[in-house]
Parts: sequence; structure tokens; C-alpha cells
Amino acid sequence: MTDQAPAGDPAALERLHRWGGDALRRQLVDMFLARVPEQLALARDAAARGDAPGVKQVAHALKSSAGQLGAVSMQRLCEETERRAIVGETESLAALVASLEVELERYREWVRGEMTA
Repeated sequence: MTDQAPAGDPAALERLHRWGGDALRRQLVDMFLARVPEQLALARDAAARGDAPGVKQVAHALKSSAGQLGAVSMQRLCEETERRAIVGETESLAALVASLEVELERYREWVRGEMTA
């Protein structure tokens, strides 16, 4: 279920750089990369319990952060996960959360390359 689109949007990182400089951009990205695995673990547990509102809550929170930091594939996948959780499609949630974990790693790889370039 992973998206084959680019993992990230360089324009989003550039906006962050213009707004707060390299140090703030790096701090925001580092916080995102440190925090998201914990959130995805909560979503994974919620999906295993069939707790669609729990999955929705995590997907909704991640959606805007991912967008702000240029994690466009993650953002789109969060939107899809949130939509399915809202309508109670619990059978698809575990796979979607697993796809989010894959997208997080794609973004991590992409953003490391972008920020060292």
C-alpha cells in the first residue's frame, strides 16, 4: 500500500528554511522523526484492537505535521487512513499503519539526503 510518489517535497523544506533557518528546520524534522514511531505504535495497537477512533486520532495528528515537513506520501496515506477509520473500515487499518511505517522510513532517507545537500 505504499505510495510510489516521491517521499518528500523539497519546497516544504525550503519554506521551513526561509521561515526559521537551518537550525529550526533541522530541529522540527528531528522532532518529527523521533515522535512519529511512538505515534505509529499507538496506531498499530489501536488497529489490532479494532479501535478505529484511536487510529483516526493518530492519523489526523500526523497528517498536518507530515504536510508541514514535506512528507507528502505520508500525508496522503494519513488522509486515507483517517478516511477509512472514520467509516469504520477496521479490516484495512493495520495494513495502512504498516504502510505509514514504511513511508516514515522513506521520508527519513529522503530528508537526510535533502538536508545534507
